[in-house]
Amino acid sequence: MKFTRERFQNGSLRRVPRKTGPDVWEFRFRDHTKPGLPMRQMTLSTLEYPTETAARRALQEELLRINGSEAFIAQRSPTFGTVLDKFIADERLKEIKAYRPGDIVDDGLKYSTTTGYLSVIKQHLRPKWGEVQLTDIKPLAVQEWLRQLNLSRKTKQNIKAVFHRMVELAMLWELTPAQRNP
Repeated sequence: MKFTRERFQNGSLRRVPRKTGPDVWEFRFRDHTKPGLPMRQMTLSTLEYPTETAARRALQEELLRINGSEAFIAQRSPTFGTVLDKFIADERLKEIKAYRPGDIVDDGLKYSTTTGYLSVIKQHLRPKWGEVQLTDIKPLAVQEWLRQLNLSRKTKQNIKAVFHRMVELAMLWELTPAQRNP
């Protein structure tokens, strides 16, 4: 009989110097799903993530995979920024944006859609909602925020559509309970 309990793990993160080149962030965690030693590690660039906070934010998706969505939600309420980061990674938005306009992408979104999503995320959603926990997003607050934006009606509709899609994905990924989309 096995007497182990499931526990939420944050992993350990430390800055490791290299002989040549810039330092890297080393993230270590236990993974019992694969045979062999349970210790695993991954590295992140200090150029891309200069602070520990930025590196931890980038690792939230990895923690979600390691612990499962139920444990992740129970331990900490994920932020709207987590949903944005996971969406950008899953849809490969940065990779698609690297193409030139008119290039044919095998799968995924079109270049124009990708640039539109990234623009809305960067200029509107992340500054206002990036650090807000998903449980704290209320319909009235979203409505008031959209109303006070000094933009055209069409632009507000585009922002609302992207916001709506992000909340739908948060429910699909079980980061927030399934409910009516605010």
